Amino acid sequence: MTKEGPKYVKVISLDVWNGVPNTNGSVYCFVEKGTGNVLKAAGFNAPAKGVRSNIFAQDFGASGITGYGACYR
Repeated sequence: MTKEGPKYVKVISLDVWNGVPNTNGSVYCFVEKGTGNVLKAAGFNAPAKGVRSNIFAQDFGASGITGYGACYR
């Protein structure tokens, strides 16, 4: 699920319990609208400093994320 703000798109990971998605998910990462930079979440409403990858890179930003969110760097 995504939520769009003025500067970032928040990518939210939703848990599924017995086939029903939980509406209280956790932030997977943030994507900066103007540049495509992928940022780790510092909290539910703000990204951490430091770019992890970019969605316009040859690997579409896959080098900067894991199954749990943006990489620690």
